[in-house]
Amino acid sequence: MKRLFYTVLLVLSFSLISSCSDDKQTNNIKENNSKITATETTESSRRNQQIIRFAVEGAYPPFSDHNKNGNLIGFDIEIAKALCIELDKECKLITQKWDKMIPELLTNEYDAIVSSMSITEKRKKKVLFTQAYYQSPARFIYKKGVNEVKWKGMRIGVQKGANFDRFLSSEFKEIKIKRYGVQGEAYQDLLAGKIDMVFADAFVLLEFLNTEEGQVYDFFGESYTNEKYFGKGLGIAVRKENTGLRDQLNWAIDSIRKSGVYSKIRESYFDFNI
Repeated sequence: MKRLFYTVLLVLSFSLISSCSDDKQTNNIKENNSKITATETTESSRRNQQIIRFAVEGAYPPFSDHNKNGNLIGFDIEIAKALCIELDKECKLITQKWDKMIPELLTNEYDAIVSSMSITEKRKKKVLFTQAYYQSPARFIYKKGVNEVKWKGMRIGVQKGANFDRFLSSEFKEIKIKRYGVQGEAYQDLLAGKIDMVFADAFVLLEFLNTEEGQVYDFFGESYTNEKYFGKGLGIAVRKENTGLRDQLNWAIDSIRKSGVYSKIRESYFDFNI
């Protein structure tokens, strides 16, 4: 009788151990499946973030322009591509008019703006900026050989909505301002005699001065770097909530500076530091 009792007890113990082992295996399988699902979700999210959509102007040489084949070229374009390479991401460049840049960034038409945008307090209320990736003064161009002018009534062309526009409106009250959607239109009117001067980024004006048509013009007056209007340099703008992308771009800017990639790009456009 005792022998039967111990036999039954042994069988029950074995069954209980097997049951516990099965439960543990089931839980491990569930846990592993959960980890696999989480990993797949993370990898999917990463794949979805592999493209950075940059807004560029495409009409602001030498920073952003089109070549004869219609391809985007320029300093800003090459910087954007270099940052994407550094971050191992695909670059998608979207052309946009200057006065629509920030509004359409805020409606998620693209992820960032790389378009020679000055970092100012006013803009920082709407967008988040990276560190500056270059700095540039603002200047006038006028007919060569002229050293003095009477500002009252002077017709000056400027890009609509840019910092240069705000600077002229506030600091040069006596002039007549003509605003343009793209920089090239201001040059056309200057050559046609419809305006007397153009006020813009010194590097952009230099590109025009180096053309055949620009030979009769030169820089006029001083350089302007007033932080109130022109900020602390020019940076890449992202939406305020997109701190992750801002941080990645900051890291990439530092990285291309350290590696020498930035210098190579800069030297292909300018023979001076920016």
